[in-house]
Amino acid sequence: MGDLENEDAPVGIERPEQLNEVPRSFRGYLWVEDIYNVGPALGR
Repeated sequence: MGDLENEDAPVGIERPEQLNEVPRSFRGYLWVEDIYNVGPALGR
């Protein structure tokens, strides 16, 4: 995920299955790298 050449670059979600790693109690912001791929899964 994210820019592999720059270690300080933000890391974002690229695949819908990565959403399973976010706790349901999380109330912050998520960086999404590929909204066309991940977007439909955000409606869960």
